Amino acid sequence: MINDNDNIENVENKEALAAKQKESILDDGIVRNASYIMLAICIFAIIWLSFQVILLSQYMFSRDSTLDNFEQAREIMEEIANLYETQYIGEFANDVDNMDVAIQGFTVAYGDKYGYYLPPASAADLADEQAEKLVGIGVEVYKETGKGCYVIRLMKDSPAKDSGINVGDYIVGTDEVSALDMDINEFIEYIRGESGTSVNVLVSDGDNLDDVRTVTVTRRDVVNESVYSTIVGDTAIVKIRQFTEKTDDEFKAELISLKEQGFEKYIFDLRENTGGLADSVIDMLDFILPSCTIAEFRAKNPKDNVTYTSDKNSFEGNFAVIVNGNTASASELFSQVLQDYELATVIGTKTYGKGTVLSTYQLSNGGTVTLSTAKYYTPSGNEIEGVGVTPDEIVELTEENLKNFYKLKPIEDPQICKALDVLESVY
Repeated sequence: MINDNDNIENVENKEALAAKQKESILDDGIVRNASYIMLAICIFAIIWLSFQVILLSQYMFSRDSTLDNFEQAREIMEEIANLYETQYIGEFANDVDNMDVAIQGFTVAYGDKYGYYLPPASAADLADEQAEKLVGIGVEVYKETGKGCYVIRLMKDSPAKDSGINVGDYIVGTDEVSALDMDINEFIEYIRGESGTSVNVLVSDGDNLDDVRTVTVTRRDVVNESVYSTIVGDTAIVKIRQFTEKTDDEFKAELISLKEQGFEKYIFDLRENTGGLADSVIDMLDFILPSCTIAEFRAKNPKDNVTYTSDKNSFEGNFAVIVNGNTASASELFSQVLQDYELATVIGTKTYGKGTVLSTYQLSNGGTVTLSTAKYYTPSGNEIEGVGVTPDEIVELTEENLKNFYKLKPIEDPQICKALDVLESVY
């Protein structure tokens, strides 16, 4: 499967905006309980072990590794394991697999900055994400300091919506845990749970954070759609969150529906979209473009190079694209191709600069390894890797805009306002 998806771990700048909005609330008090001290020692030991195994993997599993090297590495790891079994005073972490850590170190040793190994459970989670499968309460949130998790969006057929949770509400916790005290990813995993089970969610509205109500939500399978629209006057703002297995079909259906409603102006919002499946973005560009070259993927072996072209059918409309520094990979390809053909005005700030195609391979243990296998070039010959896409109209967001990015209404968003002005004046 060709996949140029950037997980958060692999796009270094992805955290730049999110860090402003997803901060954890830390307790600054002095830890006096001895059990906390022992826990800290255990955590340190686990981190130290993981670090040592990675270093060992990088040293032993080089490109020049032989079977003897692997055997020696196995023996050394057995020595380390024996020492921990016999000498370590702490408790072992149940969720750390030393073999997975060693394999990750082996992958890192090749120097592929985008490559990564996923153990079986994580690989299955990513496959579900790319298929837009999700079990939970059907909300998209971000962490706001001192307030909890702000509800950005309710997914289609959201059980949270059915239970009375609205966009703009704050989820402050459940009857068992506080959202203020947990990392947002841990809290989201806790909320998801199993289909058919219920969770008591503590919710406050945006106007009165002291007035908390309990909402019981039954978890179920939901579709975390990657394409959805907001209407401003005679313009449709089409948000593309990522490029999944279903994004191309959702995109086509959304544009066709909007066209049938009489819309001719479209803003494609690709901010914070770090990429996804290359096949998906190629199909989307094919849908928009007339007969032409879409892109060329250049592999290690020239005979594996692939040139993608569009058929004569095209989608007629007036387009603008909004990007930012976290727009990466497939999103950059989408933006640059439309810019090359002068079919869209690109607005915002310079993009991340990842023009590398990743391929994911299934491994015998159920895990996957993803590695860089090609670079892509746009019709004008532009290479995006390390360069990025420069917008036609540079529009920066203020610090206040960034702080409240997910709360901004379209008319409060300078980049959306600029796109609306461009479509109004040019088309």
